[in-house]
Amino acid sequence: LFIVTYPITVRIGLKTNWPETIFTIYSGLRGSVGIALALSLNSQVIQVSPEDELTLYEKQTAQLYQMVGGIAFMTLLVNGSTAGPLLKKLGLADEPETRKKIVASYKYLYERSAVDTFVQLLTRDCFKYVDFSVIRFHIPFLKDLTKEQLYKAVLKLKQSTPPSKYRPPHLSRVWPYLPSGGEAIDESKQEAYKKLLEDDNADEEETAKETGHPQQAKSHDLHGIELPSLEEMRLLFINLLDASYSHQIDSGELVSSHPVTLALKSSTTQSETTAKEGKPLDDFSALKEYADYWVKTRAHIKKRDCFLLFLGKSLGLQSTAELRISEDSVYVEQVLSFITAHKDAEHVFQETFGHLSDDLSKDAKTIIEESRQQVQLAEDALSSNLDPATVRLASSHKVCKIILQKVIHLVDRWTESGLLKSSEAGDLLDELQGLMLNVVDCTLSEHEGQKFVFEREDAAAKLDDLKKRIIDGKLTTWKEVRSELNRADDEIVGKKEGKSPAVETVQSA
Repeated sequence: LFIVTYPITVRIGLKTNWPETIFTIYSGLRGSVGIALALSLNSQVIQVSPEDELTLYEKQTAQLYQMVGGIAFMTLLVNGSTAGPLLKKLGLADEPETRKKIVASYKYLYERSAVDTFVQLLTRDCFKYVDFSVIRFHIPFLKDLTKEQLYKAVLKLKQSTPPSKYRPPHLSRVWPYLPSGGEAIDESKQEAYKKLLEDDNADEEETAKETGHPQQAKSHDLHGIELPSLEEMRLLFINLLDASYSHQIDSGELVSSHPVTLALKSSTTQSETTAKEGKPLDDFSALKEYADYWVKTRAHIKKRDCFLLFLGKSLGLQSTAELRISEDSVYVEQVLSFITAHKDAEHVFQETFGHLSDDLSKDAKTIIEESRQQVQLAEDALSSNLDPATVRLASSHKVCKIILQKVIHLVDRWTESGLLKSSEAGDLLDELQGLMLNVVDCTLSEHEGQKFVFEREDAAAKLDDLKKRIIDGKLTTWKEVRSELNRADDEIVGKKEGKSPAVETVQSA
């Protein structure tokens, strides 16, 4: 019937074609009409047959019904299970070209969103020394980022942020990796790029000047309003810290059930208890207690499961060095989240009490000073326990996780709103979650395309450490200093040929 009517159906309505006709013939409902006729015939025969005996006709109609039902079932089983492959073979399961273009456009949008997120993260001081080679290694769609694209993202951030709140992103450690985009750079663009880096340096100098001096509020004095007491302000600040951690969870920067997050949230709970007793902020000590407990628990589990751990190492699953890198990364991510929460809470705290007086009260300045002391303790813990390269690597991985998590949330929102089909979003999410898993499992200390743009900074940090140890009397002879210097060379340069930045730095000093 479909073949006979094909010359008509190919010209009217939505029109058809041979692949659609073949699939209709193969998968059409050929059992439903037969079963309906068999049931009708069986019912008619039963009505006209005597009630006390089973006639030959009733036996024949019952047999016919069974045969028709069996054929319908076999049709459903065979044709139904092979309909999908036939659909793909005929090319009817392929996405229309329009949908492919829509998916490609959404992919472009989330790639641009990833660049915007990256620029926003670079405005934070804790991500000042992020290594872009790690970023582009783990996030392929940022691998081809150009100077022009980064410049536009910075301009977009600047235009969308109030001038009083805008902070230039730290670009000096990202810029050396970026190509120009295959186009000639005229003088105007060179000047714009130069101004971009100058803004970064100027912001670093301004931040250094402001360190240790709470920001003066710029608002009108509201007379007759009684300010909260020191204890109430401290409790409010702790609530702001807790809110910041919750915001980091919602934005994908923290995972709600991860031990890092649990330790951070628990530190605010313990700090709230001590604050009610009139004690100053000391949430970093509380954080260290919970973090140490988690590390000891992991060590205990490893000790009990030493055979499985040995078996895993023997199979090449994870070496001792890789386990150490993983633990260091967790520690750095925890401290970075702690610093971010304090910075956010300090900003909101100053804005809140800035609406109550032209100048921060003495108690408010005390809270700000306590918060900055906690941040300093966290920064000192990073610099004293880990070398700069480890901190840089862990913070770079942290940036990768935040960017990927935000992109995953973006794709989920598009799916919920119906902009993307579940099948289309599934492919994108599988790709993004695969990238996320690679970041989490990464144990590389160096990544492809890494440039030694941090060597001199590392050398300066090592030199400061040597000076401090000499002043403290821990190093008393030149032989000891030279030995430490050679060790620093090995850490910074490794097998890189030529005179090291550490040697040059010390000799110039």
